[in-house]
Amino acid sequence: PLTSILGAATTLQQPDVAPEQATQLSALIASQARYLASTTENILSLIRLESTSVGQISMDWQSPEEIIGVVTALYQSQSEYQSRGELVDLQVTISEPELLIKANANLLTQALVNLIDNAKQAQSKAADSNLTNLNQAPILIDVSKTDGRINISVNDRGTGFSETFNASQIKKFSGSNTQGFGLGLSIVQAIAKAHDAIFTINNRDGGGACATLSFHIPDVGSIDVGNTNA
Repeated sequence: PLTSILGAATTLQQPDVAPEQATQLSALIASQARYLASTTENILSLIRLESTSVGQISMDWQSPEEIIGVVTALYQSQSEYQSRGELVDLQVTISEPELLIKANANLLTQALVNLIDNAKQAQSKAADSNLTNLNQAPILIDVSKTDGRINISVNDRGTGFSETFNASQIKKFSGSNTQGFGLGLSIVQAIAKAHDAIFTINNRDGGGACATLSFHIPDVGSIDVGNTNA
């Protein structure tokens, strides 16, 4: 990104730059700067997560429905996505609205944003490779309760993963994206570990992937609903 920014800025300083070229170069600088800012924030987030023990992370009872509501509102309100024509079509299914998990709201929000961004990139990559025409397919967020766990899944219609892939193979700085560093899923993996949750990725029937964060069902008896000082 820095090479692209410096090259474009140097070209803009030339006196004979056409207005059309100047517009393209300015857009390139803005795009690369956004990417660099996002990458830097991801690196800092990963460092913070890896240097913080589980007991140091603030946890409270959270509603997956409310967390997902915050995430969907974030995508709907971000002018960055709107200006680039990248509005994300999110569809949400929640089997039981009253489900609760013990989590850090900010970290869980970040995990879902990373999974949604990864899903969007996978669908764009599939479209560019002529593997599917479902670049505009909705990204599905599903909340369910099965086998003593609460599952939050993000489903896409992208390129999917190899049959031998599993989430334990995710390594930072080794992303397949030509511009990425493999940080998005690494951060989700670290957030899952901080919550004693299980992070899995599976291919979907018909194409695409399903990334799931699976949490322990809390002991309802341990929730002190009568504590008004909490």
